Amino acid sequence: VPVIFVVYNTAGIYYIRSYTTGGTLVDTWTIETTENIGNPMAVDTNTNVYTITGDQHSIKKRNSSGTLVLTKTETNWIYQIAAGPDGYIYTQEYDTDINIGYISKRNASDLVSVGTKSLGSINTYYGMAIDSDGDFYLMNDSTSKYERWDFTTGLISSVTADHTTFNSLGVVGTKLADVHWLSHALTRLKDLSGAETDVDLTTITKPGAVGNTETHFLFAGYNASDYVTLGKYDTSLTKVWTTVVLNGGSYGSIAAYPF
Repeated sequence: VPVIFVVYNTAGIYYIRSYTTGGTLVDTWTIETTENIGNPMAVDTNTNVYTITGDQHSIKKRNSSGTLVLTKTETNWIYQIAAGPDGYIYTQEYDTDINIGYISKRNASDLVSVGTKSLGSINTYYGMAIDSDGDFYLMNDSTSKYERWDFTTGLISSVTADHTTFNSLGVVGTKLADVHWLSHALTRLKDLSGAETDVDLTTITKPGAVGNTETHFLFAGYNASDYVTLGKYDTSLTKVWTTVVLNGGSYGSIAAYPF
């Protein structure tokens, strides 16, 4: 059964590979070149996979076999996507007409927005994760801060980050994991108290993306030979297993159903 999904590129063509929770390859899908490799993706409770296109205006939904079942196009700019514990799909977007950034709550069935939460004036965000309580974690690259949000009441807390640039976030239990693009993997408490802790992922020497299952963190990046590598780690970021996705090429996003 596919559980973990990784986007990668080779020879200008984009693919998604799916893996079991034990790291066994299940399938490989070829996707359109317009679905930019650098964009995040999400997986829902039915193992549908959601990706953002390279123009940042469309979301594509595929079933667990890789069949495209829906494309939802918006005029707003869509930058982050994540599944929530309530069954909805959430996107972080910008409306440049009114100069506002926000989180949109979308039906998983048709991706129609049923509510939004303003993030205030437009900032650049890299990385979005949602915990089992429904709290949102964002990396605000414009202010170099981690932010924790409640969809109803707004900003809960924020704290200055040590490392920013194309960050990616995951959350398991009380821990928030962060990747500073091709440089650092680190953790901190999800309530944003205390300090960041840099972590050595051993096999993955250049971490590029992080996601999570209910109990484990997932990382994608490069090993010492610059091969695209996928890894599963516990909440202390101790390696459970790693596997080479591709001998060469470039990594993209990583996602699994997080609850």
